[in-house]
Amino acid sequence: MKQAARITLRSRFGWGEEHEETMEQHTGSLSVSERGLLLRYRTDEPGDVLISATDERITIRREGAVRSSMVLCKGCTHPMAYTTAMGTLRIEVRTLDFAIRRPERDAPPTAGEITARYELLNDGEAVSSHWLHIIFETL
Repeated sequence: MKQAARITLRSRFGWGEEHEETMEQHTGSLSVSERGLLLRYRTDEPGDVLISATDERITIRREGAVRSSMVLCKGCTHPMAYTTAMGTLRIEVRTLDFAIRRPERDAPPTAGEITARYELLNDGEAVSSHWLHIIFETL
């Protein structure tokens, strides 16, 4: 069942001692099934974001001014193309860890969360480390 949701994203990224943090909040939708969950929201860029998550993998797709599809799978490295008006950057994503806490199905408004740690690689070399925390609440 598709429900309206508040989606809060917190991110920390950088390399070595240098890190930046961001926080965004969006209203979108949440669908929960036995296989996993699906989050959708629109950014201010404008752009659409689709996050699908199962116990095995998380896929984050962006369509708009920036186009990308990032796959997070524990212990795996996946290629990724990050496309903007200036061109396409081809990199790899190495997933260090992730966890998903699903909301209760058919319960009153509840929250769930996704946390992930991953690195971006260029030519096999790690160039940045990332921590992502997504909290989603039904409205």
